[in-house]
Amino acid sequence: MPYHSDMDALLYLAEEAKKEHSWLEFSQFCGLRARGVRAAAMEQLDRFIRTTDSWSFERQRAFSQWVLSGSRRFNDGRVVLPHPIRERLIVPTLRRWCEISPKEAEPHLWLGVLRSGADPAHHLEGALELDPSCILARQTLIEWILGAVDYNQHELPYAYINDPADDLQALAQASELISGSETEAWGASALREIAEFRARADSWMTRRSDAGNVVPFVRRAADDPSLN
Repeated sequence: MPYHSDMDALLYLAEEAKKEHSWLEFSQFCGLRARGVRAAAMEQLDRFIRTTDSWSFERQRAFSQWVLSGSRRFNDGRVVLPHPIRERLIVPTLRRWCEISPKEAEPHLWLGVLRSGADPAHHLEGALELDPSCILARQTLIEWILGAVDYNQHELPYAYINDPADDLQALAQASELISGSETEAWGASALREIAEFRARADSWMTRRSDAGNVVPFVRRAADDPSLN
């Protein structure tokens, strides 16, 4: 079952989709999904996807832009964009968009946000190269970096997962991304997190270095009869 706020978002999108006649089947999917009738909802979604096979690219792109923007209302975007619609409609439309308009940032942004392909961060970086003002691409990259570092540090003070030196490099990248952001309040909060993560990584590396510099105590035979 989706979260309560996700159900509200589904009901909102269901009403919005009714405004476009060719999206009525998607509206019905949202309504059924909000009621928790998942099997019927997925059947309705399949009918909608099959309908879009005959759409022009422009119509497929218009719907994809609308639903991707709407998915930002959800705690879990998979509630409104489950695997079938992502793989059969949204992702193929975005990839074709990249081919038709290689200098547009938006399709790269969404492919990254959807974690499409082997290296989704590459799509987000591409979106920023094409449009440095793309705040969502910048914030998503930073959130991914901080999430990965947080995972690596969650066993502290007993263990550090992966190499803290790599995390320090990633945190430096995150700081650089923030320096190019115009959202000062969000950036300030992220910088505080980066400082905390960096301090933990530095502390662990110092402890490891100190432990490596300890000279083991060698017992003499005269001090331990068992060695004679």
